[in-house]
Amino acid sequence: MNKKFFEVFPTLKVKDDMRLLLQDVEVSKVTTNSNRDFVRIHIESAHLLQKKMIYRVESMVKEQLFGKNRLQIEVSFIGTVYAGESA
Repeated sequence: MNKKFFEVFPTLKVKDDMRLLLQDVEVSKVTTNSNRDFVRIHIESAHLLQKKMIYRVESMVKEQLFGKNRLQIEVSFIGTVYAGESA
């Protein structure tokens, strides 16, 4: 069952522009490896997200929620695919 991004990460502090972009994003799954040094966050959105914004989210999650732990964070994005009309 998917949850809204800020339901999963309620303590994450972001600027208003980022909050606006993430308010409709849903987290479908959070996984880790057996060593617990890698976390993948699976997100879904009806609108496209720029890769640089996804990198910013990865960085903020690592800094704010995991501190100086040796941990790699990856956000895996599943967006809506736009199928344009052919001429």
